[in-house]
Amino acid sequence: MLLAHHLLGVGALDRLDGLMAGVTDWPRDEETTLLHLAVRHSRPAQLDRLLQYGLSLNPLDIDGDTPLDAAITGRRYDHAVVLLERGALWTVPGKPSTGTLHRLAMTVNCQQWARRLLQYATRDDMNNLDDKWSGTTPLILSLEHNNSAVALEFVNAAVRLGADLDLAEDDLDDTCMHVVARKGNCAALQALVEGGGKLDAPNMSGETCRSLVWARSDSEGIRMRAYLTGAQLR
Repeated sequence: MLLAHHLLGVGALDRLDGLMAGVTDWPRDEETTLLHLAVRHSRPAQLDRLLQYGLSLNPLDIDGDTPLDAAITGRRYDHAVVLLERGALWTVPGKPSTGTLHRLAMTVNCQQWARRLLQYATRDDMNNLDDKWSGTTPLILSLEHNNSAVALEFVNAAVRLGADLDLAEDDLDDTCMHVVARKGNCAALQALVEGGGKLDAPNMSGETCRSLVWARSDSEGIRMRAYLTGAQLR
């Protein structure tokens, strides 16, 4: 990989045309690939130039991660956009490591970046039940673990893409509707209801989104109850 590091060094862009002539994929060592290194150590412009030579977009490193995984995990979102614009996949069939969109749901803390990156997601990406997260979708993960603004971006993307809002976690049988009621996010609840989310579908404990909302006594619970009452009257 010495030549790979050389490609990514100072002034590398001026040397790329000669070094990459005729290359369609780059030899890898036992642990990583050129694109993984480019994501971690280069500028977005260098990565974009490399991709012009037809390198494979979704190679796996020793951990089963793609270059897009590396970009999301390292919060190198400019690099992620370059990869996605070139056709990198959020969901790679047979990939042994955690779903890439699931990683975004867990790590991104900026609403603007979430919105931009989710433009490249598909319905199948949003419906991906990753067994490494207890059979959980990216939407459920974002509602459980991220701030309200970022979670709302995942909700909006799921509704726009026509994602299945009835998909449930394996362990609790909670859908996104149960999770939004538990976590308290009135804006996300409204978007889910208007997108077809079911208020009265029970989980294995017999709890529904509506019953969970009515069990809350905090300020967000009051806002959610007010919304549901108003929606019922309309």
